[in-house]
Amino acid sequence: MNIVKESAKYFKKYTPFYIFCLIIGSCGIFFALLAPMVLGLVVDYVMTPLFSGNGVPAENATFLARLIDPYVAAQAPAKYDYTGILLRLCVMLAAIQLIRYAVHYMRWNTMHSSGVASERILRRSVFHRMITQNTTILSKYTAGELLSISNGDIVMVKEMYFQISHFIDSFLWIGLSAFFLLSINPYLIILPAAGGIVMMLLTVRYTRKMRVVFNGIRSASIELNSLVSENINGVRVIRAFAREDYEKGKFNKKNENYREALNFHAETWSKYTAFFSGLSQFIQIGSLVLGVIFVLSANPAIHISVGAYVAFMAYIVGISNPMMNLANIAGALQQAAISGNRMFTFLNTNNAIKDPENPVPIEGAPHIKMRSATLQLDDKFLLKNIDLDVPYGKSVGIMGKTGSGKSALLKTFMRFYETTEGETMINGVNIKNVAIDDLRRQFSYVPQDVFLFSDTVESNIAFADPDCPHEKITAAAEAAEAGGFIEKLPQGYDTVVGERGLGLSGGQKQRVSIARALLKDAPIIIFDDSTSALDMETEKRIFTNLRASYAGRTILIAAHRASSVADCDEILYMEDGSVAERGTLAELLALGGKFAAVYDAQSASSNDKLQTMKNDE
Repeated sequence: MNIVKESAKYFKKYTPFYIFCLIIGSCGIFFALLAPMVLGLVVDYVMTPLFSGNGVPAENATFLARLIDPYVAAQAPAKYDYTGILLRLCVMLAAIQLIRYAVHYMRWNTMHSSGVASERILRRSVFHRMITQNTTILSKYTAGELLSISNGDIVMVKEMYFQISHFIDSFLWIGLSAFFLLSINPYLIILPAAGGIVMMLLTVRYTRKMRVVFNGIRSASIELNSLVSENINGVRVIRAFAREDYEKGKFNKKNENYREALNFHAETWSKYTAFFSGLSQFIQIGSLVLGVIFVLSANPAIHISVGAYVAFMAYIVGISNPMMNLANIAGALQQAAISGNRMFTFLNTNNAIKDPENPVPIEGAPHIKMRSATLQLDDKFLLKNIDLDVPYGKSVGIMGKTGSGKSALLKTFMRFYETTEGETMINGVNIKNVAIDDLRRQFSYVPQDVFLFSDTVESNIAFADPDCPHEKITAAAEAAEAGGFIEKLPQGYDTVVGERGLGLSGGQKQRVSIARALLKDAPIIIFDDSTSALDMETEKRIFTNLRASYAGRTILIAAHRASSVADCDEILYMEDGSVAERGTLAELLALGGKFAAVYDAQSASSNDKLQTMKNDE
């Protein structure tokens, strides 16, 4: 995957700023590399003549000397104004430094602000994809992976642009330094060129090695984050089963794996850095010796002035240090490539459930129909040939063993799952032709797995309508039989509950979740086994309140308790994704099938409990 091309889709708004930074950065490097030549002129035109008394050396080869030559040629050697020459050169040097710092200031601020803005765009895109992505696709990622994608990977892709900029800078430093060396003496480039070839070969090996290293670090980090996330969410279960020591052991192992991955990175980096540093020092020391030989040589083909030697050594540093930087940058780009590849794979994974190009609006009271609806995920059938007719205002109960397809059926109505065969319609329109937001506005959903945000109880209930009046919130809470315990909380409706509702009992969380759905006041209310933590009396009162306060709504109830669906207009008993039995309570009991067996068993159990309570009294 071309990470730069992929990221350009999200960063294109700031591409002109990045190009601007590259241009002014190139100018800054060019002016920075003029400074050694100016210093060389100081040596050749001021220091050497003053100390030797022989005047300006004729062999000076730097092209900047042309700026001084006319001024020098106009005077007799005995009347050279060395102070004037030095002043001119100092002004040139000051101007070069001023331009350098101005360029650095503009570039840094522009690059930083553009990078942060680009990071914001990318983070927004990742988050939007995360909350709109198909549930089936999201289930393939762990919490640690999603956290890594939405945080660390985004930062690494943003940093990639800085690294690319530094990469180009290093090439410019090397290229321009080589150009200036050639302008002094072509033979001066031999040693840096040989060292550059060796450095390039080492860099290729280094980048391959670092790709493996960074893959290991990322995998170890994801595993560690996933384990921590699971333990935070499952802390009650861990304590209930006294498995703290076991989880500590798992954490220590993952933590140790992460430490080993980091140590392997440090070991690899230090080994190759030592090679790069040693090679850089070899180039500099070798050039030092070579330059002295050229200065002392009487051969005009290789002889250079002392000033040219000063410039030469500065350019050698301008070549050897960027060579080492290129290797480190190449390694950092490997890390960005690994992060970017995973992140853009997530971003580019098409959501199987999409809005239609020309959505059809839902008009009037929703009437649900299913015709031969089948749902297959991978090789497993969750639903098989479901036929269902739910006119507006009808109540339907759905029972069956765990895994029979109850939740899958309800989620299909809202397109959390997409049927693979058959069709689901509302008011005669296939729901695939309806905008997803428009479709889901028709439903108030109470999920099987209760989730409460880390916010006040009032904010959790008012999630669908944050600006609704307090009276509407309390009415929904009362209908859900939650008002009593909420008012007894330390700050009542303003009490902040922990993430996932920590601090509330299972039944309390379910009642807050029911209140949240009731406040939405949608035409269809879905209960997905969402009263399992409630006693039968509380459950009965909730459904009584529902019929009184929300009369006329379509109600769909999936449950394991027959008492939860006993008053429904129609009851479906599901088995292996199919409807095994259907009818009213009386019809199913008269049939004497599987539903009747469950009903009788649960009724007997309830009678036994009542008898035990009477005996205890």
